[in-house]
Amino acid sequence: MAYLLLDTQGAVAKYPASFADVRKASPNVSFPRNPSDEVLHPYGWRPVIKSPEPAYDDFHQQLTEGIPTEIVPGQWEQTWQITEIPADQLPLRCDYQAFWDALIAAPVYQVIRAQATTDLAVNTCCTEFIAAMTDAKSGRPNKDALQMCITLLMQSLSLTADQIAELQSILTVGNLDRIYTLVQDLVAS
Repeated sequence: MAYLLLDTQGAVAKYPASFADVRKASPNVSFPRNPSDEVLHPYGWRPVIKSPEPAYDDFHQQLTEGIPTEIVPGQWEQTWQITEIPADQLPLRCDYQAFWDALIAAPVYQVIRAQATTDLAVNTCCTEFIAAMTDAKSGRPNKDALQMCITLLMQSLSLTADQIAELQSILTVGNLDRIYTLVQDLVAS
């Protein structure tokens, strides 16, 4: 169980708190070795009731524990805070390495490689895509540049509907589908 320590005015002084915090706040008191909650209560020691985490979008939002609130006199409950992740930070939440590993292991990657050996436009787009992915995998994603590379590559490729679906599935591996898109109006060959 979690505990908090109240100050002399009844406000939360420390959370989470330990018995050492009670001793530090009351240095002139001689406590038993393993005091009960009842013994520590007069010194501001309060148990905190756990509450379930609320539902939230773990890609676009961050969940943090807040300061417990007193729900009824003497009864404290854990609280949660949900904050939005700034849009410019979202690319950093993608797992580019996981996406890349899934891509190069997929059959559609061999189709793309084969087209890159015979079509200069595909080769150029692949080269630019690989460069943008290298930056992203090393922690420096440029969202706009990578999206442009994806768009141009998809426009230069000749893929079937099944191959496009496979790429869309791979895009979900590292949460890239949360901020990047494949061009949806492609005519599958």
